[in-house]
Amino acid sequence: MWKLQVLLYSFLLPREFTIVVGSFNLSAYRVFLIVITPWILWRLFTRRTFRWQTLDTLAITVCIWPFIALTFNSGMLFGIESGGVLFLETFVPFFTARLLIHKYQHLVQIAKTLLIVSSVMAITAIPEALTGRSIVHELASQLTDNNYTYTHERRLGVWRSYGPTDHPIILGTFCAVAIPLGFALLRRRLLHAATTAFSILGVVASASSGPLLSIIAQFGLYFWSALLRGRRRKWWLLILGLFFIYLTVDILSDRDPFRVMFSYLLFNEHNGYVRYNMWQNSFFLAGQSMQSFIVGYGFSTDMMALIENPFWAKLMSSSIDSYWVVILLRYGAPMLMLNVFLVALVLRANVRNYQSSKLRKERRLVQAWLITTVSMSLVACTVHFWGATASLFFIVLACTGMQQKRHTNKHTAQPHQPNKALPKTFITEID
Repeated sequence: MWKLQVLLYSFLLPREFTIVVGSFNLSAYRVFLIVITPWILWRLFTRRTFRWQTLDTLAITVCIWPFIALTFNSGMLFGIESGGVLFLETFVPFFTARLLIHKYQHLVQIAKTLLIVSSVMAITAIPEALTGRSIVHELASQLTDNNYTYTHERRLGVWRSYGPTDHPIILGTFCAVAIPLGFALLRRRLLHAATTAFSILGVVASASSGPLLSIIAQFGLYFWSALLRGRRRKWWLLILGLFFIYLTVDILSDRDPFRVMFSYLLFNEHNGYVRYNMWQNSFFLAGQSMQSFIVGYGFSTDMMALIENPFWAKLMSSSIDSYWVVILLRYGAPMLMLNVFLVALVLRANVRNYQSSKLRKERRLVQAWLITTVSMSLVACTVHFWGATASLFFIVLACTGMQQKRHTNKHTAQPHQPNKALPKTFITEID
């Protein structure tokens, strides 16, 4: 378990501690991922203790597809370099968690670690939100002589904070992930209440609409779960309810439902309009040819010239604020569909774990991981995951779809003998 915990703690080191080797940036978490890669491969392919599932095969495909798409677009060398980095940041974290987490106690340990990491990030971000000075990065620059430019802006009355991360959005995403886990552990110790409160403050200090909206989604999911407590099909009912709302808005409004959602769920209606058009233009770009549909455009910005409106072409070439849109344009529609199917299988596995859990505290934590995955997937609609955030996303997916170990009882495998009384010890074990 310590391997996964060390990986999470390595996210706290700012990028000033990055070592540049040629064109490759060796940050702290990347170094650790490289170190544990041989152990991951050995455990996966030489040990029989790991049970392969459809979920794992799909995850491997998700991690390999960028290499295929980038190789087709830019050649083998570029595919190995960029696709290999992405493989390292997704495959290794995902299967580290899959190999190490297979019972409730493991989920508790990782939840506690995430709470500590997010709390430390928040503690460093709160003074920055008040002063507009990135103290952590300034100190790291003095220690390493590596200087990076950080642009601070005011939003919602505070300075957008970076903490030890590369961007306020990353800070807000990390802190938002830990909040449902903190709520699930509140009854265990008062310390968890403090770390949960710090995580919420970290999201506020980031002043990012995506993470802030994820908190609203988390509370909404908790309310729905409490409202339909005991209902086995409550999440299916939620999906049907959202579909009904979509149809209602589509009928009653002169705008399509997604445009209404982007307009009213974000703090700034202009930002909602921008994001809506980014999605619209992205699907237009993805369908320009069979090649762009299957393997995307790679890292080329020439695709923006295909947009008739020069304003959107210039805007999207500088920033595309959505993980789902980025993977669609870079690696093609198969990459997007594979990711969606992976999230769906993870959620299905989580629901099964919830239904098989006997204790209320176990069900509470398993459900918290489901809410974390759903909220992070929603954040991905307005935020791009890169670097450590991409690794965190795949760790969360692995924890949510935890692979429980099967415990077989050797006595139950024996044939039934109706004419022979069962031993007393066997009856005691069954009871």
